Amino acid sequence: MKKRIAAEWEPAKGVLVSWPPLLPRKIFEEFNKDTIMYVMVMDNDAEKDGKAKFLEWGLNMERIRFIMTPPPGGKSFWGNYWVRDWGPYALFDEHGEMSLLCGRFCSTPAVHFDRPTELMEVATDDVPVDLNKPTGPETYMTGEIADYFGWKHRELPYALIGGNVLTDGLDLLLSSETLLEENRQMNHFDPETFIDSVTQETGMTSYAITGIYEDFGIQHLDCIMKVIDEDTLFVAKPPADHPYYERIEKIVNECFSKVKNYYGRPFRIIRFDTDRYQGDELAAYSNSLILNKTVYVPMFGIECDKKALDSWRRVMPGYSVKGIEYHIADEPESQEPMSQLYENIGWYAGDALHCRTRAVWDPDMLYISVNKIPYYTDSESQKVEVIIKNYGKCDKVKKAELFYRVTGTEDWKNVPLRQTCILNRYEAEIPGTMPGTSIDYYIEAETETGNRAQRPITAPEGYFQYIVK
Repeated sequence: MKKRIAAEWEPAKGVLVSWPPLLPRKIFEEFNKDTIMYVMVMDNDAEKDGKAKFLEWGLNMERIRFIMTPPPGGKSFWGNYWVRDWGPYALFDEHGEMSLLCGRFCSTPAVHFDRPTELMEVATDDVPVDLNKPTGPETYMTGEIADYFGWKHRELPYALIGGNVLTDGLDLLLSSETLLEENRQMNHFDPETFIDSVTQETGMTSYAITGIYEDFGIQHLDCIMKVIDEDTLFVAKPPADHPYYERIEKIVNECFSKVKNYYGRPFRIIRFDTDRYQGDELAAYSNSLILNKTVYVPMFGIECDKKALDSWRRVMPGYSVKGIEYHIADEPESQEPMSQLYENIGWYAGDALHCRTRAVWDPDMLYISVNKIPYYTDSESQKVEVIIKNYGKCDKVKKAELFYRVTGTEDWKNVPLRQTCILNRYEAEIPGTMPGTSIDYYIEAETETGNRAQRPITAPEGYFQYIVK
């Protein structure tokens, strides 16, 4: 298996967040039900405060871990809130070992749509970024996190901003052009050198760069789209009278529609509606977190919220989709810093739930990737091609099966996946059927010690599907 960066939907040990928080109580409660929380704190006082508050909220302390990440130079600045932007990537190498990888983080510059090469301070539209800014303390926190888990880590000499570096977990990275400009001016990497270096470090050989869309902002792609799986992009569709409508359509037509997935086909593009929640600010429903079998989606207090949740449920069958509201007035723990940033809602068009959370991926995962059958196909038998890889301490695969059924029926049929002459590659066929038939299918693998994994991870409640034309 090639070297690669893990995708958001892959198996995770838990979620990385910070305390003091820039998140609402509700999401801490939901995380506590669903997973292990790894809570970064700057010192013993912050840990003590976090423990007291979690106990007051009635959280299960056995599902909470604290990681000490003291900022170099003292408490004058502690910017770990936005763990998506500076936080660590899970890099799996050719030998099956995971390490943490982080870019150089010194700011998140913003640009004007009509002046895309002028890097400005994100809090204002008329103050240029100091191009000689030192590396921020956030960069070094990856080392603290790696030490906590006993993992290796590597710091890169250029920015690799998490909210603007999206991946399919196999070979593709997506970013807006602002990342190239940031690296050109602040880190002295021209675009070709930057992309070549990323390819060498990560093994991700396909890097697609989009245009920008905000009048003024950080232009992070995770605010308008999400990579859902190996061949699906989930992209915002603003109202037709919104100034960003044509810009996002241009990104879809000139970039997303031309990108090929790892298996050589164009990505399937599914759109979700978004709308204004304040002035011309658009609700960032894609700035959400996929974590194991759950999707956490920011809510903006508008009618479109329900449509967004419905869209998420359609595109990710079997997942628990949870809408998370954030009213600053109701959140005393984060009220002081948030009131300095935003007015009423704790989410923003360019900074929502995804920005302030990050998965802690499982280094011992049983990994499965599926070359999905095209959504519309002919009546002949259909081959399903699968990658199955045991990472880290996960033992060898003993059994792998393909399950399928006619949509609407209850009984799943199963056939064994046979290993091909290529390492970690398997295949099987679904028999041909009559035109007009819809077929559901999923993959399950089991190791010698009984560890199981499915793809999609929610199977059999969730599944892949195709329709015979």
